[in-house]
Amino acid sequence: MSLLRERGFARACMPMSGYDPERPKPLLMEGVRKDFGGVAALRGVSLVLEEGTIAGLLGPDGAGKSTLLAVASGSLRPSEGRVLVFGRPPHEAKRLFSYVPMTQGLYDDLTPAEHLSYLAELYGVEKSRVDYFLEMAGLTPARNRLIGQLSGGMRQKLALVSGFLHDPKLLLLDEPTRGIDPIFRQEVWSMLYRMAGAGKTILLTTSSAEEAERLSLVFFMKGGEIVAHGSPQEMKEGLSGRVFVIKGEEARAYRTLRQMGIRARMAGDGVRCVADTSQLSGFEFSEAEPSLGDVFLIL
Repeated sequence: MSLLRERGFARACMPMSGYDPERPKPLLMEGVRKDFGGVAALRGVSLVLEEGTIAGLLGPDGAGKSTLLAVASGSLRPSEGRVLVFGRPPHEAKRLFSYVPMTQGLYDDLTPAEHLSYLAELYGVEKSRVDYFLEMAGLTPARNRLIGQLSGGMRQKLALVSGFLHDPKLLLLDEPTRGIDPIFRQEVWSMLYRMAGAGKTILLTTSSAEEAERLSLVFFMKGGEIVAHGSPQEMKEGLSGRVFVIKGEEARAYRTLRQMGIRARMAGDGVRCVADTSQLSGFEFSEAEPSLGDVFLIL
């Protein structure tokens, strides 16, 4: 973590600085803590999102990403701290945002068409949007099949478009592209970019550093805390130290580096590490441009 701290990227987010109550932020969290049976899942998290931002929570499983989204949505109450969505507590701003958890919240005994029609009636939106989103998700052929009979990827698509149906101003999406095919994944990102361009704000979770490269703002989470944040470019520029890729005998290289206390990871182009050349004798290596995965490696 010190490699980033030298450049100021492992810093606390202080959302109240410059806060204007006349123009409330899409999401403001201040000093949020969440305990489960005495175990802290979130430890004093603070963040603020501006309109039109596509932000992401990046971190390993158990870092607190999903818990943070659940607290932001009002599905979980914080043990300490406060959460405001457009200046209001989440339960008072339900029509302004959409929360799509990994658990999806779908009813197996309804069809996709019935599910979206119910939501359209609930939110008072035109029924024509049902057909539009079924088509966009590639679910038109399955519109009258029971949701319980759909594949995991199809259920994920339905959960996502359910969240888009009422045109929310803020979207909270937990692993939105997990389990979906590459074609629809690209469509999801295209749609998120269009929404951000129209002033909507997105906060999503991901465990993929490669996918996080698409974001405008990244919050790295570890142990229930935000340990660094910034744009992907800022984060990579803030990495002091050189990144190398070792090719050939990857398994041995990875094991040896770990034994030396050097953080390394297996990647598509070889074993990537942040190290000095003197530590890599005996391996065939080349220098590489830093990626978010490399930043993640040293946090």
